[in-house]
Amino acid sequence: GDRAHNHHFQAWAAMCGGRFEPARDAARNLVADLPAPFHENPGPFDGFFPTELHVLIRFGRWDDILATPTFADSFPVSLAMQHYARGIALAAKGDPAAARAEQEQLIRTLEQLPEGASIGITPAGPIFDVAKAMLEGEIRYREGSFDEAFAMLQTAIANEDALRYDEPRGWMTPVRHALGALALEQGRLDLSEQAYREDLVRNPENGWALHGLAECLERQGETEEAAAAENSTDPEAE
Repeated sequence: GDRAHNHHFQAWAAMCGGRFEPARDAARNLVADLPAPFHENPGPFDGFFPTELHVLIRFGRWDDILATPTFADSFPVSLAMQHYARGIALAAKGDPAAARAEQEQLIRTLEQLPEGASIGITPAGPIFDVAKAMLEGEIRYREGSFDEAFAMLQTAIANEDALRYDEPRGWMTPVRHALGALALEQGRLDLSEQAYREDLVRNPENGWALHGLAECLERQGETEEAAAAENSTDPEAE
């Protein structure tokens, strides 16, 4: 259990730091180090097996997600998370109809979740409340319904903020990063800046939000503050 926790934390920390290879390696080691019986019947460790999918989402490795072998039915938490990940990947690749099909599979799989399913110490139900709203938001964005998309991502943020405390977090990639990036893409600088600033209160000095905030400020002509935010992401700037 302790080793699993350590690998899990290592993956999360590397994701926060923008380091793909160490994050993926930690996610793989997490699964590899689980005792052999859990690879047949994962029981309480089910929620750890899809950690690599979270890493792939964080770094936009959409084709790698779609190439990942499908989890067996004996891994219902993992399988549900896989349908979520595939939905995100397909939406990002510009195929919202295929993403909707994965969304339906996600809902069906969630109906099979055993009582008491969890990811770490966080109940699986509330975590999938984040996933469902997040996926709906991403799909609506690709369908061109931007206001509805941003509203759904705000719902996902509220669900994420309501999760019980856990280390690493029950939800591994802050929803505010997605909202910030998509709002920025649409020129909604107010919404984007707010998302990144709120995230920096919760995850101080993380490079993803600092980089996004810098871009927001640059577009608003706040070049000095933008440079300060961008420099904060550079380890050499200390």
